[in-house]
Amino acid sequence: MALNLNVSPYYDDFDDAKNFHRILFKPGYAVQARELTQLQTILQSQVGKFGNHVFKNGAVISGCEESLDNKRPYVKIIDTDASAAAVSNAVLEDYVGDTITGGTSGVKAVILSALTGATGSAPNLKTFYLRYISRSDF
Repeated sequence: MALNLNVSPYYDDFDDAKNFHRILFKPGYAVQARELTQLQTILQSQVGKFGNHVFKNGAVISGCEESLDNKRPYVKIIDTDASAAAVSNAVLEDYVGDTITGGTSGVKAVILSALTGATGSAPNLKTFYLRYISRSDF
């Protein structure tokens, strides 16, 4: 037996052929948190299904094309510091986000990323990629 919900108090004109989800509310009663949660889940599911249908994993989206900044400033690091202590590849990532200042020029830059390397495998030395935040007036 089919249940007809297109009567008082629901007045639901749902058509199964449209394949919509629904939450029914009874007039004169407060909306319950469960109903709102179900609505949110249904909407989230529908948006997710749409996104998975329209976009393929790894597809390029308009306005999000890849770009290569091959002019990014960098600093090459040798395997030992000024006191002849070894500079480990493991600690390079600890410097990401730090600000460095040129000892003579006073130029300041933020370290954006770090790549490992070794003096013996030049030109693949340890490398800090930078973004300048101030300059010195020469």
